[in-house]
Amino acid sequence: MAPNHRLQLTVCARDMMLLLVWSLLSAGGRQLSLLRSLQDEERMLVGYGWCVLRSSREVYRTADIDSVDTIDDQVDAADRELWAHFRQWMATHDECYIKWDLHENLNNHRGILMFCVSRNHRASHVWGMIQWIAEHGTGSYGLLYVHDDEDQIGNPHYGRGADDFSNAFRVHRISNGCVTEMSDPFLSPIVPTLNPSDLA
Repeated sequence: MAPNHRLQLTVCARDMMLLLVWSLLSAGGRQLSLLRSLQDEERMLVGYGWCVLRSSREVYRTADIDSVDTIDDQVDAADRELWAHFRQWMATHDECYIKWDLHENLNNHRGILMFCVSRNHRASHVWGMIQWIAEHGTGSYGLLYVHDDEDQIGNPHYGRGADDFSNAFRVHRISNGCVTEMSDPFLSPIVPTLNPSDLA
């Protein structure tokens, strides 16, 4: 049998199977719930972030010209220890939904972390990751841009549901040992700033 004939039969068999499943479900009036479950599979959380991962710089507040070289050495050592601990944390909390890359040295800059996340729902270690960075690398700073189309009023999962952010990016700022959620003035609202409709 020619390959294209086999493909046609495979497609036909798939369609017949879908019709059979649909007819079986129709007896219980469950077509709507099936449609909703298929739509839920398309709902996504997506996030894009960057961070300068570094230890506290508070010691420089009282530094002078005579002590700055010694302080530089101490801070460099603290940064290297922080990067090692971050890699250890990620090794035990990493997931296939998070992609990240830490550049300990890039030209004259150090500790540059780039990351992104994509999941069907809000549950992800990315939240623990940015909180870990804020707590352990108090000199760190950066941004995580997140769009979660399930972040709606009345959806209480993961401590959300008070506001409707389903058509907006939310910005999570890492600075001075804190993670602060903020509005996005650049790419939101997603419709119509980025997409012509919510079907795009």
